[in-house]
Amino acid sequence: TTATNATTRAPTTRASTTQASTTTRASTTSVRPPHPSGASTTDIEDLYFYTQSGTGYYLPRTWDATCKGVSQSQPYPAFVSTSIRYTASLSHTQFFGGTVCGACIQVTGAEGTFLAYVDDKCSNCDPGTIDLNKNVSPMQTSSVTWRIVDCPVGNTKLSYIFIASSQWYLKFQILGARIPIDTARIQKSDGSYHPLTRTQ
Repeated sequence: TTATNATTRAPTTRASTTQASTTTRASTTSVRPPHPSGASTTDIEDLYFYTQSGTGYYLPRTWDATCKGVSQSQPYPAFVSTSIRYTASLSHTQFFGGTVCGACIQVTGAEGTFLAYVDDKCSNCDPGTIDLNKNVSPMQTSSVTWRIVDCPVGNTKLSYIFIASSQWYLKFQILGARIPIDTARIQKSDGSYHPLTRTQ
């Protein structure tokens, strides 16, 4: 079954990984205007509403990407190679249990404004700080601002990567979404829908 990109959201399966460095990375957060709906700034939607600010660390990744789970060799969505400059890691706080996996962020810093694709979490980063996967040595840093934007998916369809299955469970990952995926349901043989559980 295929689905076109729209506003429907569904979960992806994630596997955890451990960040190589243990140094805490500090950041600063700009003063935020009132939320349009009056809500608190603790939800993933706030990463759309509010521009985040902190330090961008440009460094080559030497560990597995959390969002790729057990299948590190799986390809990225096609738009990543044509429209994305770097893959990125967000802080544990702004990772929202993997919901931001596959999100696109618009970053502004010393290299200008560009798109990055979120595929990992930075366990020792403060909110606002991001890691950007760049093949450079030594590591570079820059003050950055960023927020989540729609991914440039065009008319491409969502893809479903099956990771594992048995008579008791089905485990898969959804790629190529325009916006972060939140929930998904699977239709059973009797026509009813069963909500799926996100794992990391």
